[in-house]
Amino acid sequence: PPPPILKSVDFHVYFEPYDPGIGGDYYQIYEHTDRAKVDFWLSDCAGHGIAAAYQMAQARACLNTLWMENLPPDKLIFRLNDALKRLFHKNNFITATLLHFDLERKEYILFRAGSPDIFLWDPLTGKAEILRPSGIVLGNASSQIISRIIVPERGRLVPGSLFMFFSDGITEAKNEQGEMFGTERLFNLFSIYYKLPLEDIADRILETLRAFTGGGSLGDDGTLVLVRYTG
Repeated sequence: PPPPILKSVDFHVYFEPYDPGIGGDYYQIYEHTDRAKVDFWLSDCAGHGIAAAYQMAQARACLNTLWMENLPPDKLIFRLNDALKRLFHKNNFITATLLHFDLERKEYILFRAGSPDIFLWDPLTGKAEILRPSGIVLGNASSQIISRIIVPERGRLVPGSLFMFFSDGITEAKNEQGEMFGTERLFNLFSIYYKLPLEDIADRILETLRAFTGGGSLGDDGTLVLVRYTG
């Protein structure tokens, strides 16, 4: 669906499929019906191509059905996990990041279900930091088990707060010598360019990534999500 127009939040998404037209990454920005809450979602299936796209299509259908129930973010995660466990074959799973904004309370909740690190520029400290809330992949174990492992990160929304999260196609892109781009390089770029407009941040990162890989394919689906709270 078309992304919502949010008065106090700016966002930008870059997506590049490994196979043109077929991707195993899925992102969405969902504004709740009360317009006081918004979810930023990114999920990734193991592998790429048709098999990954098929699994993600199943996950997407479940997720969008659950969003209509206006569930709290933790219940959304656990209900989705239970649905995927019934649908997926034994060794299939997805990783996911869910960033939930409560615009009335000016708070955020961050869930990391087996996904890469999340970056935050905190205007209160004037520093960039890496967020690693405890988590595990979805669709591979019961919610009774994963509820003991997934622990969300919570914090205040302050004007200027900038979040960046991504699928592993970005950090695992390789150069000609087989070296991965890595989290450290990506975090350094985030720390340097955080003041720029979001699309410009993404462009600078992608320019550096292309130079690193020699301009070739990422080697997997790659998605980059930038979210700034403007207040």
